[in-house]
Amino acid sequence: MMRIIAFIFLLMTTLLYSQIIHKTQLGTGPGNCGPTCVAMAIEYSTGEKVTVEAVRQAMGGYVRSDGSTSIEDLIEVLGKYGIEFNLLYEHQLQLDEAVYIMLVDTTFLTERKYSYAGGHYILISKSYVFHYVVQDPLLEDETIYRVDRVRAALKAFPIIEIMRNEN
Repeated sequence: MMRIIAFIFLLMTTLLYSQIIHKTQLGTGPGNCGPTCVAMAIEYSTGEKVTVEAVRQAMGGYVRSDGSTSIEDLIEVLGKYGIEFNLLYEHQLQLDEAVYIMLVDTTFLTERKYSYAGGHYILISKSYVFHYVVQDPLLEDETIYRVDRVRAALKAFPIIEIMRNEN
C-alpha cells in the first residue's frame, strides 16, 4: 500500500512540475495535433515559445483538406527552427535526455479522456515505472498513459526524438 501511495505522489509531483509547458490544439483549428507537438518540442529544445498557429504557418498552412500533417511536415518545421532531432525506427525511448513525438491510434489509449478515435500525434515527456507522462494536444493538461497501451497504439515509424539544446 505504501508503494502505491509513493507512486501516486511521484506522479502527482511530476504533473505539477513538468519540464514541458503543455499546449493544447483546442481552439487552434482542425488537425493541429502535429503542429501542437512541434510547438511543445521547440519550447522543450530551445525555451522559445512558439504558437501552434506559427508552426502551422511554417508548414505552409492547411495543405490537406482535413488539416492532417505527415511526419515529413513535422520534420521540416523542426529543421526550419534548427531543432536537433533523431528518427527512431523502434521503440527505444531515453526519457531523461529527450522528448518524443509519435503518431498513435487513439483507439488503443483506453485511458484517454475524449471520444476521438483515430490517428493522433502525442508527445511523451517522461516515464515512470509502467506509465508515460504524455502531452496530449486534445487535452487541456498533460496526462498519464500506460506504456503498454502507448506501444499498442503506435501507428507508424519513425518516432521523432527531440533533444534539449544546451546552448
